[in-house]
Amino acid sequence: MIYEYRDRFSDRRHPESGAGLLNPHQSLRSLDCVAALQYSLRYRLPGFLGCIVDRRVTAAVAEPTGQVIRVSDGDTITILASGSQQIRIRLAWIDAPERGQAFGNVSRAALAVLVAGKTVQVEQVDVDRYGRTVGTVFVDGTDACLAQVKAGLAWVYDHYVVNAPAAIQSQYYEAQKEARSARAGLWIESNPTAPWVFRRAALAPGLVFFLPTGFEPHDIGGT
Repeated sequence: MIYEYRDRFSDRRHPESGAGLLNPHQSLRSLDCVAALQYSLRYRLPGFLGCIVDRRVTAAVAEPTGQVIRVSDGDTITILASGSQQIRIRLAWIDAPERGQAFGNVSRAALAVLVAGKTVQVEQVDVDRYGRTVGTVFVDGTDACLAQVKAGLAWVYDHYVVNAPAAIQSQYYEAQKEARSARAGLWIESNPTAPWVFRRAALAPGLVFFLPTGFEPHDIGGT
């Protein structure tokens, strides 16, 4: 079943802490205005235009199955499906640390151990603006998305999980609560920075409006 996984502005508060989902005052690093503008023009516009074409190709495979041939980061993989079709998969309902962010490489490595070279089944949720198939990834009967949360190597993606069935929301948030209590993975830090905050804080505050909600360049300047 394909659930709604749309990009829309939200000022919801976190269901566990009650804190705001975005903290515009939290900043780890910044780019100068010119670099930020160049980055926006380079990645945002092509992403939107490319999605128009990619949706028609990828959306035809409702529940793709294939061998994992690449793990880009802790929540993005590429599979080789039937007909030698390469499909980029964005793991649904979670958001892993960016490369260059604390635990970014650890998260990617953990996902690679779980799925690299293996055949996975994808329960598609949507196709995002970058043309990636968004879905729950299963390997040997294990939900890889949930496994990342349990290991403390990904957040539940607050902005999008609200569109998931209640049972999934409950299961994922409970897993995150347990990981946090156990100080697993990134939760070893008392106040880790969520990826969606990290991505926005990476740009000059005055240019944040260039970023659509749910912006995911994988990392600033990355691929």
